[in-house]
Amino acid sequence: MSNCTIYQNIFKFKEPHKISIKKALQRIKNGSSKLIVENLRKETDAQKQDAIKKSLPCVVFSGVFEARRDDAIVEHSNFMILDFDYVEDYEKLKSELIYKDYVYSAWRSPRGNGLKALIKIADGKKHKEHFSAIEKEFKDVDKSGKNISRACFESYDPEIYINENAKPFDKIIEDVYKTEIKQQFTSEKETYDNIRKWLDNKSEAFASGNRNNYIFKLAGACCRFGIDQYSTLDYLLRDFATSDFNQSEIKLSVKSAYRANQMGVATFDKNVLVESKTQKEISIEVLNEGYEEFSHVIFAEDISNQIAQIYAVGYEKLNGINAPVLDYHFKLKRKEISLISGFGNMGKSTKMLWMLLNRAILYNEKFAIYSPESAPAEEWYLELVEMLAGCDCSAMNTNRPDKETFDYYFKFVGEHFYFVYPEKVSPTAETIKETFLELIIKYKIDGVVIDPFNQLYHDRKGITREDFYLEELLSDFTRFAEQNNIFFLIVAHPKGSSIVVEKDGNYREPSMYDIAGGAMWANKMHNILFYHRPESRTKPDSPLYVFTSDKIKKQKIVGKKGSFEGMYILKKRRFLLPYFDPITRTVDKNIQPFDALQNNMEKVGFIKKQDYKEPKLPTPTLSQAFDDDSDFHF
Repeated sequence: MSNCTIYQNIFKFKEPHKISIKKALQRIKNGSSKLIVENLRKETDAQKQDAIKKSLPCVVFSGVFEARRDDAIVEHSNFMILDFDYVEDYEKLKSELIYKDYVYSAWRSPRGNGLKALIKIADGKKHKEHFSAIEKEFKDVDKSGKNISRACFESYDPEIYINENAKPFDKIIEDVYKTEIKQQFTSEKETYDNIRKWLDNKSEAFASGNRNNYIFKLAGACCRFGIDQYSTLDYLLRDFATSDFNQSEIKLSVKSAYRANQMGVATFDKNVLVESKTQKEISIEVLNEGYEEFSHVIFAEDISNQIAQIYAVGYEKLNGINAPVLDYHFKLKRKEISLISGFGNMGKSTKMLWMLLNRAILYNEKFAIYSPESAPAEEWYLELVEMLAGCDCSAMNTNRPDKETFDYYFKFVGEHFYFVYPEKVSPTAETIKETFLELIIKYKIDGVVIDPFNQLYHDRKGITREDFYLEELLSDFTRFAEQNNIFFLIVAHPKGSSIVVEKDGNYREPSMYDIAGGAMWANKMHNILFYHRPESRTKPDSPLYVFTSDKIKKQKIVGKKGSFEGMYILKKRRFLLPYFDPITRTVDKNIQPFDALQNNMEKVGFIKKQDYKEPKLPTPTLSQAFDDDSDFHF
């Protein structure tokens, strides 16, 4: 199935996400933006309507884009969106459209007074030519559909028309700009030569120190006149490429010029290049017009406010989980990707859930977790409920919470955790990311987890070397975290061959290089953490665990490298840190720390109680967490 691009809203056009056409239409049918659209249609004030509309996701149906520009297309979907605004007879127009065998889908616009139609086209490379032909079929169609990167706001229409057997629309009308060229000059080459003469007459010279500027201005003028980018590149490579001015430099200048200028808006008037509409002479300015955005460069002045903030109050302060020992070594940071590892069946997944549960309680954060090894889902959700309740909640425990309390805990868990488990499709990275994106958009989740990494179906797409594949995949995960402003955690098992028994009979603690592709994990991850039970082999029932932050990229903000010891109390479903339990502190703070365990803690190296000073930290209750909307994210 063809893919398109979805953006969280119009303010996030620099953050594209790939989604299938089928999925994009399902979102419209199923009402992924139902509440927003319904509020939009109820509103009568035009300004308020516009404000509501801007919060809707935007979809570019014509393909996958790196940015919302025609020249930033990665692959065309062979689909074209048609807009019909302020339709007098919606049902009549819809009937006319669905009668056409090339109409793939048709649905009501977000405001409710227009219609959107999606058509299949024969050749995505001839998008504009196809649109010129479709204009002859429908005179009222919005002309903006000619733009390949045309974005439309996501709507809601349970009666959306979908015809998966639609035939490609194969009619074309030659591009108007190419027609103009043919009328004025005998060939495209003659056009290019005339543009060179025009530029030379303006005292521009291809000379040392000005070569890139000259190429940029010449390419920009070719773009304005309507010459295809690749034709321009061919002419320039032929005329100007030398050993000391290579093809790469020319290609970059041409690409920048076509990104900065508008295609086909100029003509010649007595050997002067002028705007077609105003007849004013065109000036191609490098600094003012060409490179003013510098989309891939950050200047010092751009971040001067951030620098001043650090100077005034220090580095960014991250929220921990009110557990000083753990928070000292690691705190979750948005836009970062973190690895949690450890040998199998030692409880690293449970430790990870415990950390996220604390954040859900404290900050009302939500998490989506792909965890096939934790299936069935009811057992996974029950583990979270029991962790929250601090005990076994099955019928076997006569001291479990009453039904009302249990339901309260289950409701909280259900509102903050989402179990991702594809049953009918292969759990590829793309499949899982697509599901995560759905949840980000609809439920505004704050973090995602893949647990474990080896349970993904890894389609390497011809990449034979594991490290190369891993580099590409982890880079993709990092971009996903950055684009969506979320926490991204991965749980990965060390290689079986890395299990080493030490002299005391216990397993040694694993390192990042024990994971398959270890060097790449070390390079690409922001943070690498390990959960280890040092006595698991000789004392299977020992509650002792060691938590290690092996790599922390931003130690001034996230935490310090190092280790600490703690205890996991199975009966309580809780992880104890020195002399207190964060969940106990937050939820049921009337329960004192488990004093009976303090002697054991001291035996395994914990600090003594008299040496431990309880920090002054906020202690919000569970009920307060429900009311806290201060950390609301898209």
